[in-house]
Amino acid sequence: MNILQIDSSVLGDNSVSRSLTASIVADLVAKNPGAKVTVRDLDKEAPAHLGNHLLPVLGGPKDGLNAVQQAELERTETFLAEFMAADVLVIGVPQYNFSIPSQLKAWIDRIAQAGRTFRYTANGPEGLAVGKRVIVVSSRGGVRQDANTLDLHEVTIDAVLRSSVSPTSASSALTVWPWAPTRAKPVSRLPARRSPRSTTPRCAPPPEPDSLSLSV
Repeated sequence: MNILQIDSSVLGDNSVSRSLTASIVADLVAKNPGAKVTVRDLDKEAPAHLGNHLLPVLGGPKDGLNAVQQAELERTETFLAEFMAADVLVIGVPQYNFSIPSQLKAWIDRIAQAGRTFRYTANGPEGLAVGKRVIVVSSRGGVRQDANTLDLHEVTIDAVLRSSVSPTSASSALTVWPWAPTRAKPVSRLPARRSPRSTTPRCAPPPEPDSLSLSV
């Protein structure tokens, strides 16, 4: 089993999402001792954000790249190889200003490539990354009247993964673990579509690892 752990929080040891991704990966390794774990820290290794100079890197002919573009191409190919090789992805997705961290968006811009991780069909994008389980660790703070409004970071990562990870694969799953004052609990799994305002599981969630308990 290949496990890819993606951390994007800038809070280091104070990060709730980093604590949870580490706990989930530790639980997976305990159950699969031969698992290989790759950790990609997007705060320490932040990808360059999408700009005109990166367009040749992300598509089209690769002739005539300058040194900076060649380095970015190699980084992009590394990200893609890690993504495609992973059997399980554990992605930490904190909410910053109602969205995902910009460094996570920059990673998404590298792996969301038509013809490689998805393709366009008459019915919309279709994921080409099959046979994967994806666990998304969603965290947020603040006080709000409706606990499930403005969770746009979950909407974004849900849409990205549904477009890249094929829902036709029996082992594909998306589990969202939202922040809570005393407990993190799953609220949805692929292939059922989740309303961002719903807190009721659409199907039976996987057992909750004891290590997911936390207090804030």
